[in-house]
Amino acid sequence: MARTLDAAAIRPGAVLDQPVYDEAGQLLLESGTVLTEAHLRQLQRLGYRALAVRDAGEEPSRGIVDDRVHALARRVVRDIFEAQRAGKKWELGPVREVVHALIDGIDPRPAGRVRICDSRTPAEYLVAHNVQVCVLALLVAKLMGLSERQQVEIGVGTILHDIGKIFIDEAILNKPGPLTEEEWEYIRRHPVDGFEILRRVPGCSFLSAQIAYQHHERLDGSGYPRRLKGPNIHLHARICAVVDVFDALTSDRPYRSALPVAGAMTVLREQSGTKLDATVVGVMDRWLRAAAPHVFAEEQQARLAGSPGSGEAGRGSALGDGLSPRG
Repeated sequence: MARTLDAAAIRPGAVLDQPVYDEAGQLLLESGTVLTEAHLRQLQRLGYRALAVRDAGEEPSRGIVDDRVHALARRVVRDIFEAQRAGKKWELGPVREVVHALIDGIDPRPAGRVRICDSRTPAEYLVAHNVQVCVLALLVAKLMGLSERQQVEIGVGTILHDIGKIFIDEAILNKPGPLTEEEWEYIRRHPVDGFEILRRVPGCSFLSAQIAYQHHERLDGSGYPRRLKGPNIHLHARICAVVDVFDALTSDRPYRSALPVAGAMTVLREQSGTKLDATVVGVMDRWLRAAAPHVFAEEQQARLAGSPGSGEAGRGSALGDGLSPRG
């Protein structure tokens, strides 16, 4: 049976059910690789805390978008972040090209066993998070019937939504313990920095830049940086807010373990209509229940058994961190 396990618990002979990448973001092992002792040592050295595996002969999972397109998107985002850190100019063309490839490659119709989450090392988290938020946002945009122009705006804005974080010290982003108020000030600044960066990029639309600016705003005015409320938050940013929280919750971070998919959706439903857009949360919830019913079934079985569960539903954490993610 396919499941996500702590890397230390995986034994040689297990079949990898996800692609994994090295420090440079290059594909290291393809999904379907039979793991050896050497593979497992290498993955632990890279910092992988958990991995998706399946039994030999079991149907492989598929990503929401083809793994090769996903890997290309990571390379594009990594190159842009590195250029921005170095103070070099970069062009929007490669971003638009990869966004169009993602739009073309996402089929929202459930088929087969869909892989919702991906495992990441701490070093590649920021890049991988931006790409996965983009994939999920485009999926939601398609399900909502938004136009291709709107999808492109959403894709460009979400794939670069956290570009303002590239200047934050990694010691703050990856701090295991609580942040000080001064450290939170750095975190709260990143939407402003991201907006200012994107507004200076030729060809980047105002609405795409607004996604970077508004993705931490909340409907009740409790968000940042401007404490916007309700309809003052653009739909594109409201979509980004939901999938940003979902991806952060389902990712291992130094300061908390990943929530299972079902647990993350519980958090989103609890905040639906108060902090997060109810329509967007509902669209995502319905799609997940159709595309990945096993994660909800496993969660229910684990609760009835009074155990932590297995598979994607078996890696829980406290819900309290859900709406203050650093990534």
